[in-house]
This record gives sequence, structure tokens and C-alpha cells, in this order.
Amino acid sequence: MSRNPDRETVFRFKRFAVCNRECAMKVSTDSVLLGAWVSVEGVASAIDLGAGCGILSLMLCQRGVAHVTAMEIDAMAAVEAMGNAALSPWAGNIDIVVGDATSYSFDKVDLVITNPPYFDSPLVSPDKARAMARHQGNMNFQWIISSAPALLRRGGRLAMVTPVEASDEIEWLSSLHRMAVVRRCVVHTNPKRKGRRILWELAHDADTTSPVECEQLNIRTNSNQYTEEYVRLTSDFYIK
Repeated sequence: MSRNPDRETVFRFKRFAVCNRECAMKVSTDSVLLGAWVSVEGVASAIDLGAGCGILSLMLCQRGVAHVTAMEIDAMAAVEAMGNAALSPWAGNIDIVVGDATSYSFDKVDLVITNPPYFDSPLVSPDKARAMARHQGNMNFQWIISSAPALLRRGGRLAMVTPVEASDEIEWLSSLHRMAVVRRCVVHTNPKRKGRRILWELAHDADTTSPVECEQLNIRTNSNQYTEEYVRLTSDFYIK
């Protein structure tokens, strides 16, 4: 992944590039991990909630998802996502919609994916757009999980990334809203550190008696080299 030194920040992947100059939250390891990790078997259609620059939508299309609706409430970020999609090989596979999922009527999809804002502490960022993205506001975990059943076909999945500290909240909310945790991966910076993130897949109206697929991923080794599992997971996207 390389950075353009001019005013626009461009991240170049193997098959596409994303400019995220206007997006409040920039391209992150969290998004790349989620987009590479989520199962797309049997997924023909998806909604990308809080799409930002559109990186998750582009990753899904590269992995074979036929159609993605990218929802982004910030108009400037949505315009940037439109540009990124237009310059990609999948310009006809991605629709960018300015707004939130409760404002529109959609055909139900196989997958809802989101890298949501994590923080609901008092406002600290002087940049209002960045603050809106970093602070949960209306797009908190409860809103996402409670909204997902109306967007998903039966058996469809919600994929998201959260801090480890939100684990109990995600488990509780999913039990309230007919969303069963079917797969989760705890992400560690290295084997000596506690997990920092969890990648989730929740299924709508799924069999809650089935065992959850529990995984663990270390990004780096104790000697600070990228692990084989991390390289293997992201190899279709990162240039190096």
C-alpha cells in the first residue's frame, strides 16, 4: 500500500486505488482486515454501511460480489467514494447512496458490512466530520444490529469490526435482535499483546445452537515481522 505525496491521499492496492482526502476516517488496517476476512460464499448483494471512501465496497467486488450499495451520510465522502468506484474495474457494480439505511427502501441483501465508529465519549476532535465518524452518534452498535434484520434475507449476515471491549455488548444485542453470532476473530497486534479488535459475522434468523467459529489472528510476530496468516489473508490486496 503506497501513499501519494501530493495533497490527495491515495492508497494503491493490487487492483484498485482509493483516494480518501475528504473522508473523515482514513483507510485503516481494520477495514482491510474486515474486507479480506468476511466470508463472501453465496453473497451476490451487499450493503456497505458508513462506506466512507468505499474501500469495503471495492474489496467485496474484487472478491466476486455482484452488487454493493454503499451508504454514506457525509456528502463529501460519498462523492469521493463515487470517484473511487468510477475509476475501479467495478464501476457498474457499486451504487453510492447519500444517507442512512433507514431513509431508503432496499431489496434485502445477503450481506451487510460496516466498519463503524467506536467512540461514544464526549466530543474531542475539532474537525466536525472526523468527530462524527469517530464518535458513535446515531450509528452505534445497537442501531446497526437492530437495523440489520430489515436489510438482510433470512440467513444473511452482518459483518463488522469492533474493539474487544465491546464483545459483551455485541453478544447481548445480537440475542435481542434475532442475530446469532456465527463467526468471530480476535485480532492481536502480536502474540504477547491482548486482542485489540474483533471481526464479527452475525446471521439473521440462524440456528443459535450451532457452534460459533472462533478464530485468532496475529498481525505481527514477536520479532515485529508480519505473520504468515496476516500476509496470506491480505495478499490479494496489498501490493507489498
